[in-house]
Amino acid sequence: MGAAQTGIFAVASRTAPRKAAAYLAGISRLAEYGTVRRQFLTGTPPTGMTFEAARLCRPEALVEVEVVAAVPAR
Repeated sequence: MGAAQTGIFAVASRTAPRKAAAYLAGISRLAEYGTVRRQFLTGTPPTGMTFEAARLCRPEALVEVEVVAAVPAR
């Protein structure tokens, strides 16, 4: 998974992620997705679900991730 695919986790790691849902183009990439997720979401992991999708929004995409996070008050 390249930089574009890990961008959402880079943002989420600066907030307090509560939930992450991932949609993989192929379940064969589950281990790779898990490695990237653990790299950016350290500590107590958010609640998560992972699904295999027949198609993603962008044909070249390998994964789509939805993250719900709490942003700290400034």
